Amino acid sequence: VMAPAPNRLDSVEVTNNSGGPVEVTVTFDDHKDKKEIQDSRQLGPGETFHFAEKMLDMGSWQAVAPVIKVSVTHGNGSHTLAPSITGVVKKLSMSVGADGQLAQ
Repeated sequence: VMAPAPNRLDSVEVTNNSGGPVEVTVTFDDHKDKKEIQDSRQLGPGETFHFAEKMLDMGSWQAVAPVIKVSVTHGNGSHTLAPSITGVVKKLSMSVGADGQLAQ
């Protein structure tokens, strides 16, 4: 019996369609050091940014720190989304809508 393939998201590309400035934070799972890595960036209206994958140095090999969640903060509050994926996804496109909510 084969084990199911792991669900793993390596990186996220976020487009800001909210009409105003937002701060996007992507949280990655550093399973090597048992902590979270956070990558934040301000995005202006219409801007897109690719939060690249984070590599973990495991000594003789490299592992990827998978994306756990994506958060957006703006003038009206904040919203967090844990992306829903199947299998290994190298890059997922997400957007911040006019309502300030994240969608994939």
